[in-house]
Amino acid sequence: MLAAYIFTLFVTSLLGNVFAVPPIECTCSDPSLCNPLDIPVLQDKEFYGFLLTPSNWKTYNFTVLTTACVAGIHNLDPDMLCEARANNARVTAITEGFPKAQLANASYRQSWVKSNIEMMQQYRLDGLNLDFEDWVKDPVLVAGLSSLVRELNAAVKAVSTHRQFTVDVAWSPNGIDERDYDYKTIADNSDGIFVMAYDERSQVFGTPDCLAGANSPIANAAAGLANFSALPVPASKMILGMPWYGYRYECVPGTDPAAAECPISRTLWRNATCSDAVG
Repeated sequence: MLAAYIFTLFVTSLLGNVFAVPPIECTCSDPSLCNPLDIPVLQDKEFYGFLLTPSNWKTYNFTVLTTACVAGIHNLDPDMLCEARANNARVTAITEGFPKAQLANASYRQSWVKSNIEMMQQYRLDGLNLDFEDWVKDPVLVAGLSSLVRELNAAVKAVSTHRQFTVDVAWSPNGIDERDYDYKTIADNSDGIFVMAYDERSQVFGTPDCLAGANSPIANAAAGLANFSALPVPASKMILGMPWYGYRYECVPGTDPAAAECPISRTLWRNATCSDAVG
């Protein structure tokens, strides 16, 4: 109980000045659309998409999309808030980048969490997404990442239990790209994990040849979800992230155009000499 009390004091002190930053001006013709949605944190059929530019949202079908997450707050068009919420779709944002070297620094984490909560409030967002993809093997840093997830989740929920908090994770929990995270703790302390079932050839081991391969082979994606389920992570917390893009590989010179396989040059990526970095 003492630990829970201390953590409550941490969140309370963290949120003391959250409202110091005024929210952006509301541009919706219906002022109620400026307010974050009061709906379950994940829909039964969640359709979660990332927005990489401030304008392409105009081509999106918000009658299908349930969460639109902007990749950088500079990509937020205030008019999108009106369109999305008119269709009961959330608008969230990826948090600011967190430096790996500071994971074990509690005071830095507290300041960083506070800054992102203020961003969420200022831009009238429905929640936040944590996209931390750096390689981490040191147990101290792994524990620091788990603490960061817990602290950010608690701060989001302290604002409102209807604000959504999701975390992006590798396509499988078994050390992909040397990300030896505590995925069970991450899932337990978030509303959902966004399983990035793409770039799956970022590290290629165990084969004598370096070959071009599928970005998201279905067998890998299925195995990754099964591995998360075994932790266990409930299916209701897993959002399957699929790529709407592929890689163009240049086969090594001299490859027969009719060959069934495409050998590619070796490119180092996190201790693997064969990866999709060459694509």
